[in-house]
Amino acid sequence: MAVNKDQAVLEWILGNPDNQDAVLFNYLTGHNGAQSVVPISTSTAIEEYIDGTKKKEYDLALQFMFSASETTDDVNIQHMGMLRRWQDWIEEQERGGVYPDFGPDCMIFEVKNLNNNPEQLNYGNDMTKLFFMVAIIYRE
Repeated sequence: MAVNKDQAVLEWILGNPDNQDAVLFNYLTGHNGAQSVVPISTSTAIEEYIDGTKKKEYDLALQFMFSASETTDDVNIQHMGMLRRWQDWIEEQERGGVYPDFGPDCMIFEVKNLNNNPEQLNYGNDMTKLFFMVAIIYRE
């Protein structure tokens, strides 16, 4: 029976102690502190091996919605700091070999941040969406 990789990724993300809100899958609400896991590519084959297995990549975006500040206070800096802690957590999981459970037919090689600087999209009503990309490299 195949493991639901989307569910496995969400459960893995829920292990981060920096979760400040419910983490939704593939949906980001517009309220301050909202968090979402959005799969980008879930089975891109990178290499194919002679035994029929494939090296694949599961890419995802971790998205966060925050109220933005137009002043010189440190609100925006705090938000960026939280995302950097998230990126640090991803790196810690890689160093410790703590990966999503893709089941017995998969072997995860690596989890990595794809961009060092979180990206930002501004919305009306002083809201901003911050996000960064993560890749999970595995063999199946």
